[in-house]
Amino acid sequence: MKKLFFLLPVFCFANLLFAQQEFPKQPVLTDAQKVYGLSKMCTEVKYNYVYYDKLTFDWDSLCMAAIPEVLATKDAFSYVNVLRNLAAKLGDGHTSVSWNNNNLRVSPLPFITLKYGNRIFVNEVYSKALKEKGIVKGAEILKINGKSAYDYGKENIMPYTAASTPQWRDYYSFSSFELTKGLQPDEITIEYKEPDGKVKTLTTNRLTQKWDDQDIRETFHFKVLPSNVGFLRITTFNDNGMNKKFDAIYDEIKSTDALIIDLRNNGGGNSSYADYILRHFTEVPFKSNQWSSPMYIPAHASWNYPKEWYLQAPQLNRPVNKEIYTKPVIVLINAGTFSSAENFCSQFLGMNRGKLVGTATGGSTGNPIYMNLIDDVASIIICTKKDVMPDGSEFVGVGIKPHVEIEETANDFLNNKDVVLEKAIELIRK
Repeated sequence: MKKLFFLLPVFCFANLLFAQQEFPKQPVLTDAQKVYGLSKMCTEVKYNYVYYDKLTFDWDSLCMAAIPEVLATKDAFSYVNVLRNLAAKLGDGHTSVSWNNNNLRVSPLPFITLKYGNRIFVNEVYSKALKEKGIVKGAEILKINGKSAYDYGKENIMPYTAASTPQWRDYYSFSSFELTKGLQPDEITIEYKEPDGKVKTLTTNRLTQKWDDQDIRETFHFKVLPSNVGFLRITTFNDNGMNKKFDAIYDEIKSTDALIIDLRNNGGGNSSYADYILRHFTEVPFKSNQWSSPMYIPAHASWNYPKEWYLQAPQLNRPVNKEIYTKPVIVLINAGTFSSAENFCSQFLGMNRGKLVGTATGGSTGNPIYMNLIDDVASIIICTKKDVMPDGSEFVGVGIKPHVEIEETANDFLNNKDVVLEKAIELIRK
């Protein structure tokens, strides 16, 4: 059970290419389909959701209350949103409902946003046309469809965001692609302020916007900073070739006198890849996370046995059979450090290898099971696995806190100043 996948439904550039295609008609759902999809979701959550026993509300009552809501929906998009809102009430970052994009074609405008306080800024832009209109890094999004960008996000995005911590709900809703997401042909109006202070308004839709200015998202970014400090940004653990890619840069890493690993905004992937990298930074075996998952045996249920669990004690990860990097290491984290990236941090702490710097992680991991609810309309992932740190401490629902907390401000962002990295450099040079 070593190679477990920790999936994150966040940024999939392939799905965004739907914006270049003709928009299909939404499927028409019968009342029977609406109720069946809801009932399947509610039943599967009861049997598979690893934190079901921790719910502080009656799940059956919520499901019953959702029946008239789903029956009243006028289209498939609205129907799926009712299920998404219901799943979000479970309060788990790895338990969520998604649209089937082949039919519903839901996408954002081609840019990522960031939030500082109640202010929303443009971060990365993937459209030449939008850049020409002044929607560039550092532009501030003032309003969306007539509402302040912050209020729009609170009302239209946050209620559907699956999250086990406030920091992840805030991050995912405002510091990703989510803020402008919607049906592709639907009109959206953005009021924004360019970096030079000019206020402009753009009315468009997601169908006509081209994603024609994208860079390849590399798994690793490595460079050497002054004083021979290595800087390694790992953008994902969801790259089947990342072990070989890491091997290709390891000699460069070994030649540095200290290393900063940047896991900010790393949404996770496969924990075995995280383990592989960590195995290069210790000369002694280190423990993996402990985990557990509920078991259901019908005969035992008929005899009123208490709930049974499969328990997996921490396993030992052994150092790689090559020269080990024993110099100082610091890891940078934030609310976007999620899933198997948090597993990396958890085990890094267990190794007592160095400090974490930044802000608390997203606070969610697990091995979700995927289930189709209605063909070509909706699906669900449900967290089936409870992870705790090697010492038994819980981080799901809390987040992993840094040794040194430092948070970027709007002025830092606008001045292209990375105060988190600067702090890490200061610490590692000591």
